[in-house]
Amino acid sequence: MCKSFLPLLRAAGQGRIVNIASQAGRFPIPFSTAYSMSKAALIAFSNGLRRELTPWNISVMTIEPVFYQVAISLQDSINLLKSYYMRMWDSAAVEVKDALGERFRDARIQGLMDFALKSQRPADKVYEVIDDLEHAVASVRPQLCYNPSTHAKVVMAILACLPLEVQDFLLTPVIQEKPQNVVTSIIKSRRRSQK
Repeated sequence: MCKSFLPLLRAAGQGRIVNIASQAGRFPIPFSTAYSMSKAALIAFSNGLRRELTPWNISVMTIEPVFYQVAISLQDSINLLKSYYMRMWDSAAVEVKDALGERFRDARIQGLMDFALKSQRPADKVYEVIDDLEHAVASVRPQLCYNPSTHAKVVMAILACLPLEVQDFLLTPVIQEKPQNVVTSIIKSRRRSQK
């Protein structure tokens, strides 16, 4: 869509492009790597495009919300997550399935769903995103990046200051179940040490 409208914005000598990304583009979520990558790419595209379009007085902003419970019910969200991960599992190589095991897969899916449910903003707070979108489009001095909700701004500012190891600890769901190959390796190791 940007390609279609850029000639018009250049001809006008000014304008704005507002892209909706996600905080997942800055802080990837386990088992949502492809989604996080696409959002990171959109953020990078927006930042690069803004720098390229400066001579035409065209600004490019991103709105980077966290997850909101919108459009579909909570049960629909859960079913969507489960079907997504089951499709990934079904398309995985046999070696991957053998290495992880079904119990680990199920524990990971449950852990991710628990994490996602805890981190979602309620549907009645979606106005936070709409307010930022309105500000980005109509304000005299728009921000280059919007993080809807005060809660998200604080959490993201803290996460950005933390070392990656701490981010990993905070953003990775705790899963008690170990992958199949780890369990097998531990058992084999114990048997060897007992001999």
